[in-house]
Amino acid sequence: MSDAARRRPQDIGDDEVLARVERVAAYARKAFAGEVGTSASRGGLFGGGTLLSDVRRYAPGDDPRFIDWAAYGRLDEVFVRVFEPEEAAPIHVALDRSRSMEAGDATKAAQAALLAVGFAAVGALVLAGASVARLPSGETASFAGRASMLALLRHCRREGEPGTLRLKELAAREASRTVRAPFVIITDAAPPGDLEAALQVRGPRRALVVHVVGRQELEPPERGLVRWIDPETGRARRLLVTKRLRAAYQECLRARFQEVESAVRRARAGYLRVASDTPFDAAVLTALQRGLSATGVLA
Repeated sequence: MSDAARRRPQDIGDDEVLARVERVAAYARKAFAGEVGTSASRGGLFGGGTLLSDVRRYAPGDDPRFIDWAAYGRLDEVFVRVFEPEEAAPIHVALDRSRSMEAGDATKAAQAALLAVGFAAVGALVLAGASVARLPSGETASFAGRASMLALLRHCRREGEPGTLRLKELAAREASRTVRAPFVIITDAAPPGDLEAALQVRGPRRALVVHVVGRQELEPPERGLVRWIDPETGRARRLLVTKRLRAAYQECLRARFQEVESAVRRARAGYLRVASDTPFDAAVLTALQRGLSATGVLA
């Protein structure tokens, strides 16, 4: 992948983010209308089957394949058909903005914010709306329609605030409201026990865990003296990286990934691991294409 495609998520401007989100939404509309063969239209994360939910006037940018030609013949005005999945419901997104996400240059936090925008936009632009809850502050906002996209972007991209709400408490709160809305959790899974506990109390709703991993975590320095900081406690330690230590670290990292993925699978949820410099829209499209049936790794 080119350096341009791999640039840091915090360096992507708002206009480009919104343009990429529109392309994701356009793909989602086709998937839910059965025009592309993906899990999105076969009972994946967002429900199965499609229903004609409405007809509205054509607007610039609408897919011409959805034009209702029968209505045009009767009324001499262009309308488009609007589809939604059966049992469509608002998408609920939990966005982890805890201290571990802000570690280093905060690239993980920036990536998580864009992923939240992408998933919520599918709900706001294509389905029945979306809500995004920020952790640990607990601040939650709802979004629907194209006019809400800039507010959604700002809500997700804002820096993290202090708070005490835990992921398990949020999942229990959302489960008490509705069992239909799919639940997307965007986190670095620190600590893994919190993630498993949240999935266990979410109820029967479909869920997807998007596990965000920093590029520096995946590719630590080859050699030399480094300063390691615990992202949750802030404690620092200096270590001399040797070939042996690096190999041990990579083995621990593989074990950690397996621990997180196994916890998610035990809870019958979907799992998608995404590196912090992977294009966020590619990750959302992967989730649309695969649904909850397969593990995904975008590194």
